[in-house]
Amino acid sequence: MTQPVSQFLGWWLLPGIVVSVSPYLRGQALELRWTGDEIRVAAPKLHFLQGRVLERLRDGSPVMMGLQVSVAADNRANILRRVAERITVSYDLWEEKFAVLTRRSSQPVVHANAAGAEGYCLAQLAVRVSDLPAGRNLWFKLDVRVEEPDESQTGSPPTLRDLVDTFSKTRPKPDQHWTVEAGPVRLEDLKRRAAAERKTASL
Repeated sequence: MTQPVSQFLGWWLLPGIVVSVSPYLRGQALELRWTGDEIRVAAPKLHFLQGRVLERLRDGSPVMMGLQVSVAADNRANILRRVAERITVSYDLWEEKFAVLTRRSSQPVVHANAAGAEGYCLAQLAVRVSDLPAGRNLWFKLDVRVEEPDESQTGSPPTLRDLVDTFSKTRPKPDQHWTVEAGPVRLEDLKRRAAAERKTASL
């Protein structure tokens, strides 16, 4: 996927959605948007390419990260759908740019700053509307996790189960695992607000 990251940014935070975050990410927000037949996520205030991760990148070491969006219905424990992706981020010291390589791409996509790279990473995650039930309260949860070499260097392409298992491991380090949630919200609300957005944009 090589679409400009700008088309994924500037997403709106749905009014009235209760946002729940992990203790070390108070004040962060997960944004949702209905686009075509998919729901995508964005988290402009979530910055995972910083701190120790950024230090590793600037030392010349690529960082492999696992990303997952899970959707629960009726309550947070009732997970209906998971979408996961594994991404490798590197940093060019000479040009001072970030490069993001996904499992599906043969060439990395270059970004001028960390925010652009982070936005592109999250843009790889999309939940099909057809996989979600109408008329029920839904919770969306985004997990981002840094993978250690012994987790990621398996010698074969990771399966969805491999990625899900990554997020099931206990005691993740606070500076290597980030979580944000949004909900409850219903598909009807997302669709209605998406239609209102399109109407406003056409005026």
